[in-house]
Amino acid sequence: MNLVKNKTVRVKIPSIYKFNTCVRHVLLWIFLAVFMLACSGGGGSDPGANGGSSSGKGSISFSLVWKGLATSNVRASLNNDACASGVTTITVNVYNASGSQVASASFDCTALQGEIDNIPAGSDYYNFIFLAEDASASVTWTGQITNITLTPGAVTDIGTVSMYPVSSLTTITMSPLTLTVALGYIQQFTATGTFTDNSTQDLTTVVTWTSSDTTVATITAGGQAETVATGVTTIGASLGSISASTVMTVIPAPSYYIAGQVIPSGAASPPSANGLPGVTITLTWSSGSLTTTTDSNGHYSFTNATNGSLYIITPSMVGYTFTPSSLSITVDNANITDQNFTAVPDGSAASLMKVRR
Repeated sequence: MNLVKNKTVRVKIPSIYKFNTCVRHVLLWIFLAVFMLACSGGGGSDPGANGGSSSGKGSISFSLVWKGLATSNVRASLNNDACASGVTTITVNVYNASGSQVASASFDCTALQGEIDNIPAGSDYYNFIFLAEDASASVTWTGQITNITLTPGAVTDIGTVSMYPVSSLTTITMSPLTLTVALGYIQQFTATGTFTDNSTQDLTTVVTWTSSDTTVATITAGGQAETVATGVTTIGASLGSISASTVMTVIPAPSYYIAGQVIPSGAASPPSANGLPGVTITLTWSSGSLTTTTDSNGHYSFTNATNGSLYIITPSMVGYTFTPSSLSITVDNANITDQNFTAVPDGSAASLMKVRR
């Protein structure tokens, strides 16, 4: 009996031991997995934490100063607190440096801070446009802070925002006025508001922009007009009942020429009567290329160059190297001349034959 009992004990104890060992191993692996996940921040990265261009989070804090005239709906005398007089929510629209809206958020009127999500924090300047209405929606307030860079993982104090009631806006001034723009160009408009206390505020990203003929030009929420075709359109800016407008005429884009000369090494400086003929000149730009050859005096030219475009000029001819090997130019409202090259024989049979001739 004792032998049987001993044998039974020997069988059961190892089984329990192996089971407990297995459980301990499983629990250990679970613990290690949870620990590694916690250390890695959930397996993801903090967007924008390195100041790069990936989407991140930026937080802001601010204070409000309410300016304007008293109304029946809101006690809006200078520096009065409109939050206690009917305004409950502040809407903040965020625009990047090019005038495109990148985010929007709403804040409790008394909180004066909050988090703005999905902004590439620290990599750009931002403009914050504040909008508020009283409880009856009869009074609209606006204010803005410009050129703010957000810091990832921190609260950025953007300062004091002066909130003006739109009802106290007296005029909107647009700039520029009555202009002519070449087709293919982009024109930035601005709008400045003047209020009853004679203060002014940049309303470029607050007003509503319109183009009377979008087949001639379109315009963004930030006041950037892009030409579409030749013609005339009226660009308007409005906020509430106050508006302004200007006429924009779109004309055909001007064209320019690019010219130069290729001279042999040792010849007189350009312009020279001893230019090298027959050199292939290649003009390259972002969407294509053209080639021509130098005339009997080594001159070359290209027409119909577009303003603002980048061009690369490259000479080539068997038996020669050229100094410089290429030229990079940008057309800036003028013809481009004196794009010259010096041809140096490379010692090959082809170059020696041309020299003998």
